[in-house]
Parts: sequence; C-alpha cells; structure tokens
Amino acid sequence: MRPSRKTKTATWEAPANADLLRRRAGSTDSPWTRLLAPLRWPPLRRLAVRVLFLLVAAALLFGLATYNTGGIDAMASTLLRKEIRNELPGSATIRRGAIEVVARRPPSPDVLKHLVRMAHVLEPDDPLWSPVVHALGSMVGQPVSDDAPLLETLSSLDRATARALDMAIEGLGALAWVDMDQFSTDSVDEVASADASVGAHRFNSMRPPDGLPTSEWYLDELLPAFGDARPVAFVLVADSTGDAWRPMAFAPDQVPAGARPIRAATVGEALRVGLWGLEDYRPPTPGADVDTWWRALAARRGLPAFDQPVASR
Repeated sequence: MRPSRKTKTATWEAPANADLLRRRAGSTDSPWTRLLAPLRWPPLRRLAVRVLFLLVAAALLFGLATYNTGGIDAMASTLLRKEIRNELPGSATIRRGAIEVVARRPPSPDVLKHLVRMAHVLEPDDPLWSPVVHALGSMVGQPVSDDAPLLETLSSLDRATARALDMAIEGLGALAWVDMDQFSTDSVDEVASADASVGAHRFNSMRPPDGLPTSEWYLDELLPAFGDARPVAFVLVADSTGDAWRPMAFAPDQVPAGARPIRAATVGEALRVGLWGLEDYRPPTPGADVDTWWRALAARRGLPAFDQPVASR
C-alpha cells in the first residue's frame, strides 16, 4: 500500500482550513470571533497592528499638545483659531469638534472671547457660524433661536457674554476684548508711514498670496484698525494685470499710467479697501462704492461702521 503523501499547507490556507474543520464539527463562532476572523491572515494582522500603533501615538501626541497648551480649554481654543483653517486638512471638522468640546465644559474667559469674536467675523452662511452661536449661547445662558433676526442674536449674545465676563460693551464692543497682536499693530503703523513706498509695500503684503488669506483672518487681525484716521501717503488703484482686478498701493510718483484710482485717504479706509478686494467680496469691477459696501456689511455682521470724518492728506 502506497503511503499517503503529505502536503504543506500555505500560510494563507491555514485559517480557511481551520474554519472548514470547525464548521464540519458543528461549532459556532461568536460575533466577535467572526468580526476578528480576517485578522488570522498575517498581512491584515500586521496592518491592524500598525494602525493601532498610529492611533496610540496620535493619542499620546494630542495629550502632550494639550498639556503644553495649558489644558483642554486652551487646546480647544487653539483649534478654533483661524490659522487652523489654512494649515490643517479637515480643518472644518477639527474646528467643529473643538466647538463641541468647549460647549460641554465650564466656560473660560479666553474661549468666550474667542467664540464671540468668531460670531462677528464669520459669514452667517459659513458652516461654522451656527455651531459657534449655539455653543456660545449655551455657555452664557442665552438661548439662540434660528428664526431670530441675525443682529438680534448677535446683540443678545454680546450682552450675555459681557455679563459672564463682567466687561463693558464700548467702542468696538465685544471685539475690543482681544487686543491686536504686536505684528498686526506694527503692520498698521507701517501702512500709516509718511514714506509712501513703505506704506504701499506693507499694504500690498497684507493681501494674498503673501498676506492674510481669508476674510475671517483679515477681519480678526485688522478690524480694530478700520477706524484709524491717520492719513496714508500712498495711492490705491485697481490693478488688472492678473485674471481679476485687485487693489494695489503705489507711491504717488509710481502709479501706472491709466490706472483707475480707488479713494482711500486714511489707514482705516485703505484697510477696508483691502478687505473689499479679497476674493470673498471683490465685485466684478472696481466701480462700486466701498463705503456703501462696508456699511452694509458692518450692519449685517454687527460690526461698527466707523463713520468718523475722513482726515485730509
């Protein structure tokens, strides 16, 4: 009688053979066993180990970052910042997650100031605007109705937040509770420089692609200076050398021939023109009136109109 031939079972066959033998024996697997069955294959098992390692590492890094920034509230406030929108993939999800985290925690002054600022500088149709105002309302005890007029919602949130922080609403209102950072302050001072070339260079560098990339960023950094009545030494014109026109600053003796001027006599007016010229708001042609546009935008967003007299050159 010829002896039976032994065959070698391949690695990928062993789990399948084991499953077959168990089924023939009438044994039943639990749901967890069936769920984890694919991990019997070595390639999938190695992949699962790597994914688990990455998740643990990410959790440790997040914990370290949270500790270094000063705790959960400080970390969430950092994730709410406008810089996240342009620097991290999935930023909308990250910022919304941060909003949900702070909404479930005791309110901290920094978070309240940040949320009320976002309520004013974000466009009402921005996907984050509604979560921001609802989170802020729950934190300061001010119910928010989706049917209420926008300005009524912003005004009631400003008053409730002022009570929670024991702060007054004056001048810029809730937006005055956070000072401009030193870099923005220095940049505005350069815009006001008596040297037209210095002022023009700084104005042009504030805008994309080298400067502030979005309207939220622009407003958050520069809004307090929109009422700056210091005169500017440069001239603003509508530059149309690219695909679309944009406001550009030049020293008076360097204005291109035939360029269309844009009226701006003060630092505040020039900064408003800079916002007006961003892609979010830029009209098809530069013929629209900037002052009328700004007053409508300010009224819609609960921002000051800065209707002080224009300083002469």
